[in-house]
Amino acid sequence: MTHKVLRFLWMLFIGWWASIFWFLIGYLLIALIVTRQIGFWIFQRMGVVFSLQEPLEREIVFHNKFGTYFFFYFLGWLLGPAVIIMAFLQSICVFSNSEKMVAGVDVVVIPS
Repeated sequence: MTHKVLRFLWMLFIGWWASIFWFLIGYLLIALIVTRQIGFWIFQRMGVVFSLQEPLEREIVFHNKFGTYFFFYFLGWLLGPAVIIMAFLQSICVFSNSEKMVAGVDVVVIPS
């Protein structure tokens, strides 16, 4: 378990912008369909990149429905970085557990 001060400093100076790039790489890998499982692995480790949080091991399900594809390809790439920036601003102002918000960014990007 990493100390909270170190996690906050990581998030403040490195995590918020690195997690946006990490998200975009994961999004691209999921969008290519062939490399979808690698993209899911990247999404599961969003909390580690954002604030050195322990990775969440859960199954990410991408339903093969038109609405899911439409949402993912046209809105997901905008909502992911927006959630990361909102979590960063929330953690600066309130110093809350916003890393859980970033760790669950896959739920926002890939609707169930």
